[in-house]
Amino acid sequence: MPGGRGRRRRQVVDPEDGTPPFGRGMGQRRGRHRSLRRVAALPPVKSFIPDDAEFAGRDDPVILTVEEYEALRLVDFVGLQQEAASVHMGISRRALWQDLQSARFKIAQALSSGRTIVIEGGDFSLTGDGN
Repeated sequence: MPGGRGRRRRQVVDPEDGTPPFGRGMGQRRGRHRSLRRVAALPPVKSFIPDDAEFAGRDDPVILTVEEYEALRLVDFVGLQQEAASVHMGISRRALWQDLQSARFKIAQALSSGRTIVIEGGDFSLTGDGN
């Protein structure tokens, strides 16, 4: 092609409505996907509600995911080192640290402001070895 620097990319559009399709770099998250965390068992209690009548009726609970709960349980309750806990959950030490920091912040936030803690959701797989 005279005057060009190589081949031009053809713009691909949906023939029905003329919009470009979703593809690489369009609406997708960058980096690696979040891997499933291995969780030994679901928590025995799903929520904690403040006993004080002033705070009991608040509608904005703090949501703690199941994998954040598991990270907190393994490190702070069972007493595992972060390296061992990350191996137990099948994730990197950095991913465990991020889950642990998030869980600790949420619990401190709930205790400081008298909010309900609800444990639900997340991306995890149950292993069933509940130690």
